[in-house]
Amino acid sequence: MNRRIGGAGGGSDKGSGGGTQVIVGTVAAIAIASAGSGVGAGIGASAGSSGTVAESAAGRNFAARKTQGKQSARRGNADEALRRMGLRNVRRAVERNLGCVVNSFGQVREFFLRTPCASLDRVLLAAVDEQGNPIVVMVAWVGFRTRGDARRFKDLDDTHGTGNVTPPGGALLGIADVRFTGQHYRSRRAGSVTVIAEAEPVGGPVTDEVLDGLAEVAVLLPRP
Repeated sequence: MNRRIGGAGGGSDKGSGGGTQVIVGTVAAIAIASAGSGVGAGIGASAGSSGTVAESAAGRNFAARKTQGKQSARRGNADEALRRMGLRNVRRAVERNLGCVVNSFGQVREFFLRTPCASLDRVLLAAVDEQGNPIVVMVAWVGFRTRGDARRFKDLDDTHGTGNVTPPGGALLGIADVRFTGQHYRSRRAGSVTVIAEAEPVGGPVTDEVLDGLAEVAVLLPRP
């Protein structure tokens, strides 16, 4: 089930991976291979080898940037964390002290009916990457009275097909509704608070690696 930002009953079911609109940088390398024999085969092998080296270097570079982004997020520096991930022109909309039941769906909503949350804050991010590709990111902080409630909520929310907290509407940032697949999802628990984050491309080629990496960094961002 896809999730539409701001749509009626919007939200997302988590996929095997794992609202704000954010754009993330994509690193791509294309290996060139050619078939044949003699001189032609030699050229093809050389080009393929160069492509493999380029892909490896690009992967190492992104891994380093993701590590730096996580470090900045853990220090509480959200702006620096997003810059480390190659984002620019970041816009954000913050919503605090929301009701959990009216801002959730599926089994997650049923959970909140039985186990009321103590707080819900959401952030919607919108940005572009270094190639100008747009991406959206939603981060939500769900507080509970006890650590046990937070743990049970995280276990449920991490399970595919159970629903989720709905993201803020795109209108808050002057953007159209965006469908979320739930494939680029991360969560963590900090005491009696469970944090969830999702990323989705708005347009342009953005790899799963980048989207997953952005969710990994976003889930560590400080509560607004």
